[in-house]
Amino acid sequence: MTANLSQIRRYNTEILREVLAIYLSILKDNPKSPLMVSVFEGFPHIAPHIDIELVSDCLSVIKSYIKEAFTQKDIDLLNIAGGIRCALRISQTLGSTFDVDERSFFAYLFKFLDYFLDDSLDGEVFDSVMKSLRSLFVDRRQFSLDVLAAFCKKLAVIALSIGVERCVEILELMCEIFKKYTRIRGLLEEDESTVEPKVVVKEIIDPQHIVSASNVSIIRELAKIKAKHGVKSKAVASAIGEIMECRY
Repeated sequence: MTANLSQIRRYNTEILREVLAIYLSILKDNPKSPLMVSVFEGFPHIAPHIDIELVSDCLSVIKSYIKEAFTQKDIDLLNIAGGIRCALRISQTLGSTFDVDERSFFAYLFKFLDYFLDDSLDGEVFDSVMKSLRSLFVDRRQFSLDVLAAFCKKLAVIALSIGVERCVEILELMCEIFKKYTRIRGLLEEDESTVEPKVVVKEIIDPQHIVSASNVSIIRELAKIKAKHGVKSKAVASAIGEIMECRY
């Protein structure tokens, strides 16, 4: 029986190595393959069962893929979104057993949000990125105040610029974030300045480098969203109301 179990483990290890080799081959040699979606879905499932060194190598390959994909003329947003989500899921799955440097993936996710400004963005892409955001900020660990402020500010600007349905989804996500992180409720304080804030969201390339969160407020964006959609959409008005209740 012991011999059989040992043999089974050896077979399983060999199978995982073969699957990993196939994934890496597709990532490195055929990045436009229709199998990329399956690769990014599969990586997080096998990551806990392979050597840490191999996991690190896989994340490096994924990071290089995303970086290169952003430069392509025929950019594949679904695969980029899948790659970002894959890396963050691996980090979440392995937890404290593996110290993943997630900063570059935060930056890629932050950069990707610019595509939300296009209302024609494919629904599958939108859903994938929203899942990444929810997994990152609602289901996981604590983040620095400045990183949270950067993402919330950008989400508020995007919500102001898009259609009602997706606006509601973003507002509901923001509400979950504010309920979890009481430390960022300062973003809901009145902005006493008489000029528009100098934080230009599109110019923030990396959320790690945003100005201090104490200089950020989303009150103006929420007021404009309510004026734009709140009268016609009860869902928008309700979501904004819930966010504002988080001040207390």
